[in-house]
Amino acid sequence: MVSAIPANVTKGKSATVKCTAAVSGYSHDDLALTWMISGNNSSDTKITSSGVLTIAADETADQITVRAVAKADTSKTGNAVVRLTDPPAPAPADSSGTSAGDKTESGQTASGGSSSGGSSSGGNTSGGNSSGKQSEEDKILAGVKKEDAKAVKNQKGSKKISAATVNKLPVNKKLPKVKAAKIVTKGSLRKKTMTVYYNKVKGATNYIIAWKKASAKKWNYYTTGNKGSFVIKGLKRKSLVQFKVAPYAKGKRGAWSVTRYRYFENADVKTVRKGATLTVTFKKVKGATGYQLLSAGNKKMTGYKLTSVKGKTKIVLKKLNKKKAVYIRWRPYKVYKGKKYTGILQSVKVVKP
Repeated sequence: MVSAIPANVTKGKSATVKCTAAVSGYSHDDLALTWMISGNNSSDTKITSSGVLTIAADETADQITVRAVAKADTSKTGNAVVRLTDPPAPAPADSSGTSAGDKTESGQTASGGSSSGGSSSGGNTSGGNSSGKQSEEDKILAGVKKEDAKAVKNQKGSKKISAATVNKLPVNKKLPKVKAAKIVTKGSLRKKTMTVYYNKVKGATNYIIAWKKASAKKWNYYTTGNKGSFVIKGLKRKSLVQFKVAPYAKGKRGAWSVTRYRYFENADVKTVRKGATLTVTFKKVKGATGYQLLSAGNKKMTGYKLTSVKGKTKIVLKKLNKKKAVYIRWRPYKVYKGKKYTGILQSVKVVKP
């Protein structure tokens, strides 16, 4: 029997795991073992002859298998699995990539008016910010130049690279990390694409995007040609997608951003306004865990309120301002293996008084 302590570690920082083994018929003092590992992506993740596993700071694998073989009898073997988890994400402005255990918010209020709205399928933008004079999405998208967006649309300047190449890159800890709150996405079901936008950091000359579908074991890696955005193509409806970004300069890469989780799906809604109450009803999306509604008293959605429901298709906002319009955006979400994948955030809809 092989055991590993600790059996769970956090990605993005070096960790040491002590592995031990017990083999029937052998005392601890007489037991000689050969230790080996598999599943690691970083060449700097290694195990010593005494069973001490060192996990590199740039390790991207989700789990590493440790195997012990008795030298006196190679038929005596045992395995242990060390799981690597992403660091907990701070509550981001666009409320994406949060874990399934996050508390559900409901009954939030926003300033608005007193008329009734109709149904809408919305747009295809993902992002948002709960504070500041300008939404984070507006700031980030404004920072991506028009020629940059045109080039990225056709993947010009980007290049696919192998996992081996990425894992061999030394890590430059001095390069600023791309902050999770500075990442937004836009999805198009018609084009089967999702564009990732992010704020560029000081000192970087290029960026590496890693993305994969939730069911995939291996990441896809691309350089972006120093663009502030990247297009993931060929997505099927309801796809669950993970991605992260790392800056690059002078043969070294910076630390990965927090992994983001996206559900490639949208939802239609109907709105009914009665006095100070707004009822938003979602058209049920098969497979979705729940729905999120962002509401605010301005078109830029600054200072928005987030309301979430799980297993239901209706959200009611109460105590609204009867004389003012209310602006809303919405999306479905799906929980898969403990992670919340947020859907395509729809364009702003105004419900007038």
